[in-house]
Amino acid sequence: MSPTEYQFLLTTPYFMSCTLTEIAMFYNHLEVCSVNARTYLFQEGHVDNSWYLVRSGSILIKRKGSSHIDHVLAELGPGEGFGETGLLERMASLATAETIEPTILYKLSGEKFNALLDEHDPVA
Repeated sequence: MSPTEYQFLLTTPYFMSCTLTEIAMFYNHLEVCSVNARTYLFQEGHVDNSWYLVRSGSILIKRKGSSHIDHVLAELGPGEGFGETGLLERMASLATAETIEPTILYKLSGEKFNALLDEHDPVA
């Protein structure tokens, strides 16, 4: 992991109280994903048990209203995370996540998260 990545992670609310050693250990469980614009990461009603952290780019979180029109709930950028409900609850997504532009994400799968919990990882 580069010093730039350490610095980035330290500036996020998820990692700001972690040591460099803890971040390095946790980082080994993250998948770096490069995603094209207008790509769905998960869709409302489908099960996705991953957590995502935006490294660069932006994400729309949206949900269909009663008239089946998408309503934007949030626009997320670098340093913001999403998907924790699916990760923790293992239930169908309540919203859809779609990239707005080419985006780089850190992804933590549910399987890796559970392994970290089993290992009593302080960051998890």
